[in-house]
Amino acid sequence: MEIILKEVNAVPGVIGAFVCLPDGKIATQVVPEKYAIEDLNLAARVTSQTFQALELSGQRVSEAALLFSEGRMVLKNFRGGTLIILCARNINIPLLNLTANVAVKKLVAETRSTKPATPAPAEIKPPAPTSAPTTSRPVAPAPTAPSPATPASVVTPAPPPPAPVILPEVALPPLVEELEKEARQIVHAAASAQLSLWIMDPIALWHRCQGRRRLLTVPQQRQMNLAGQAAQLAQITQLLGNLGYQRKTPTNAPPTTRRLLFANSQKSISVILWLDTFEMYHRFDLKPLLHANDPIALPTVLALTRLQLVEMPDEALSDLAALFIEYDVSLVPKANQIDASQITALCVDDWGWYKTISMNLEQLIYFAEDSLLLAERNAVIERARRLKSGMDASPKSLRWQARARLGETVRWYETPVEIGATTRPDMAIGS
Repeated sequence: MEIILKEVNAVPGVIGAFVCLPDGKIATQVVPEKYAIEDLNLAARVTSQTFQALELSGQRVSEAALLFSEGRMVLKNFRGGTLIILCARNINIPLLNLTANVAVKKLVAETRSTKPATPAPAEIKPPAPTSAPTTSRPVAPAPTAPSPATPASVVTPAPPPPAPVILPEVALPPLVEELEKEARQIVHAAASAQLSLWIMDPIALWHRCQGRRRLLTVPQQRQMNLAGQAAQLAQITQLLGNLGYQRKTPTNAPPTTRRLLFANSQKSISVILWLDTFEMYHRFDLKPLLHANDPIALPTVLALTRLQLVEMPDEALSDLAALFIEYDVSLVPKANQIDASQITALCVDDWGWYKTISMNLEQLIYFAEDSLLLAERNAVIERARRLKSGMDASPKSLRWQARARLGETVRWYETPVEIGATTRPDMAIGS
C-alpha cells in the first residue's frame, strides 16, 4: 500500500496520504512527521464512523472533501477502507482525482487479495487402535455382504435447481414521479405546437431502467433535463414561458452556450435545455441520437452522458451498470440496445473521448466485480469489454494519432461550467 500512497503524494499540492480500515484503524500512511499519529488516528476513526453512519441511513457516499483555512482533506471511500489525502486548499482537483481514482482501484485489489483465507477443515484421523495385533501375518479382510443391485428402471431423481434470486421491485421515488409528470406535460405541449423536445436525465434513466431501479441514484434536486433543436429556440422559449418557466442567464455562461437554464418559481422546478449538442467534459451531437417518435432519450444517449465524465463517482457508475444490464451493446444500430457504433465513432476520431471512455469502462468493470450479483456482473463485464474491443480494433484518424502522441501531458477534456455558478468549479458533478 505504501507504494500506492507515494504515487498519490507525487501529485503537486499533496502533503500526505493514509488509508484507514472500516474499523477506524490506520492500515498504512505516508505523512510528514509533523502530523501527530494521534491526530491521524482520530481522523481515521471519525471518517470511518461518518461513512458507516451515512450507509446505515441509506446514503452511499463515495467521496467527500473537508476545507480548512490552510488546506483540504479529500476522502475516497471504497469497499475495504478509505483513502484520506491531505493537500493544499487550492490543489487542482481534476488532476488529483485522475491519480487518486487509479490509486483507489489498486487499493481495492490489494485489500481483496489480503483478505484472510477461510481455514481448511482439520484432517480427521481414525482413532488409534487400543491394542496392536501380535502376529505379523497379514490379516484377511472380513467378508462383506454383496450390495443389492439397483434395478435399471429406477432413476435417482436430480436435486431441484436452486430457487432464483427475486429482488424486490423499487417504486418510483416521489420526486422522480413528480418530475416525470411535469416533463411529459411539457413535451406534450411541445408536440401540440409542432416543436421537438426530448426528456433526458434523470427521468429518462428511471424510465429506461425500470427493472434495475435499485441501482439508480435518486435525484437530490428539483431539476430535469430536456433536449431540443437550436433552430426552434425562440418558439421553445415562448412555450416554456407560457408554462411558467422563465429563462435565466447565468453570469458565467459563454455566449455560444447550447445549455440553457429555465426556472418555474411557483413549482420550484428548474429545466436545463440542451440544444442540438451535449457538452460537459466532452461534446457530442444529439441530433442523430434522438428518435423523432420517442420523446425519451435513448439508452445510447444516457450511456454517453455518463461515459464522458472524467471524474466518475460511484453513483454514475451504478447508473451506468443499470444501463449495461438492461441493454445489450450492439455493434450496429438496433432498437433497445446501446449503439456501440456511435460511441466508437467518437473514440476513433478524438483521442480525448477514447481516453475518458476507456478509463470509465475499466472503472465500470471494477464496480461490477465488487457490487453486482453474479448474472448482472457477467453481463456488465462482457458488454463493457466488447465495447472496448470494438474501440481498440477500429482504425484511428490522423487527428487521433497526432493527439495520442501528447498523451496525458496535455489535458484532454474541458472543465465544465456549472450552470448558475459565478465561477468555474474545481469539479463539476453535472446537472
